[in-house]
Amino acid sequence: MDRLRAATARIKRIWEGGAAAVGVPMSALDNFLKYVSTSPDSECWIWTGATYSDGTGDFTWQTGNAPKNARTHRLMYQLLNKRKVHPSIPIAHTCEENLCLNPEHLEERPRGGRGSRGGPGSYKRTSN
Repeated sequence: MDRLRAATARIKRIWEGGAAAVGVPMSALDNFLKYVSTSPDSECWIWTGATYSDGTGDFTWQTGNAPKNARTHRLMYQLLNKRKVHPSIPIAHTCEENLCLNPEHLEERPRGGRGSRGGPGSYKRTSN
């Protein structure tokens, strides 16, 4: 439970710092947090809500009358860095867990380039 409390507190700080830059409302935070879980066996923060067919998390929120959605790990990365990342740039899970939201496990990995953790193919699971 302490791990979940710590993760929740960090997510709140990240969200507060990056929400305006990314275009996601503060009002969506509580709904997002309902779907975050931790495990004593791992440093990963696992998304337990809806998923895309590729196994990554899917979060939907309301902006005016229009729903918006994003891949959860991508949203977390953008919130942490207080900027949007071009859709052509994948956000890699260095832990190889597609549902992980821990910002320590997420990094940009330009296509075709050598990432900080090795060359092409060094990640088993990379998604946008």
